[in-house]
Amino acid sequence: MRGKGSIVGRKNGTYYVVIELPPDAEGKRRQKWHRAGSKEDAERLLPELLVQVHRGVYVATSRTTVRDYLLKSWLPSLDVRASTAELYETIVNAYVVPHIGTVRLQELAPAHLKSLYKTLQTSGRRGGQPLAPKTIRNVHTTLHRALRDAVEEELVIRNVADAVRLTKVEWTAPAHWNAEQVASFVTATKDDRLGPLWFILASTGLRRGEALALRWPDLSLDHGRASVHRSLAWVRKQPAFGEPKTKAGRRTVPLPAETVTVLKAHRKRQAAEQLAAGELWKDLGLVFSLEDGSPVPPKRVTKAFGRAVERAGLPKLTPHGLRHTFATVALEEGVLTKVVADVLGHSSASITADLYSHTTEPSTRDASERVASAMFGRA
Repeated sequence: MRGKGSIVGRKNGTYYVVIELPPDAEGKRRQKWHRAGSKEDAERLLPELLVQVHRGVYVATSRTTVRDYLLKSWLPSLDVRASTAELYETIVNAYVVPHIGTVRLQELAPAHLKSLYKTLQTSGRRGGQPLAPKTIRNVHTTLHRALRDAVEEELVIRNVADAVRLTKVEWTAPAHWNAEQVASFVTATKDDRLGPLWFILASTGLRRGEALALRWPDLSLDHGRASVHRSLAWVRKQPAFGEPKTKAGRRTVPLPAETVTVLKAHRKRQAAEQLAAGELWKDLGLVFSLEDGSPVPPKRVTKAFGRAVERAGLPKLTPHGLRHTFATVALEEGVLTKVVADVLGHSSASITADLYSHTTEPSTRDASERVASAMFGRA
């Protein structure tokens, strides 16, 4: 639709360009006024604005800053998981607003983002240390989404994040242990209160949040399986249970016989804790809980795991590293990639194959040797 416009002069000598826009959803007339200064400025601005309207790239002039848009408009309107919203909020407040928050949203340019990422790369952490490349990529992803939404809301003409290319992060194999190290760890921590949690993480590949969200009704110890259909996150210092991010995340995970034995013993210990807690017990049915039955904060799990690893004298690892360990050991033992992907809750086997490509070389070599043996009659 070709827009219409006019020039309006005031008694004080100031001129405005008035643009007629298509009616809103209710059919109401829409006008936008642009202060132009002199008559010559208005005559020059009018055709420029009309071209923008005709091309569908017109946006009304706004003094809104990046800070105001992100904190007052974008974050409050997000329809995402609570944990995702909190992550975006942390990134915006810690890395974006302090550096480019005062820049007007409509004046934001690729140069601003490049300067931001360079600053974060050299001194983005507290204390002036470099920020990890993965975190910088998360900042870029957050800004890209926010600016994409700004384009859809006709607040800006284009998403300037499209013009910024980050340095490719060099791939490294996920940190993991070998089977012997896992066996050593679970033996060293078998009497720890969270020992059963370490055991199920190592033997099933569950995510930390998935294991912490398990309830006893989700387990079938007689049949050796667990139903995974939610996860625990900590949002604004409060527990938040949510559904898996993908359809594949909702799954049934097999429980090895050793894991079933550990869980049965754990259930007895938990029953004793419930008896001791009496009326203070929070009956949420959680498999893993605090001494009063309430959810275990994920960060507490990570800290406890780190201390347990240090006491066991093993290489540093995070609870998520047990998931990587499960996948790596499974693939090295010849379990099909598709099967491992299903157990881990990956949406496709290609994700598993890409993430654990470091395990494929021995399997590939073994396959080649088998083929050669068949072809050339090796004994």
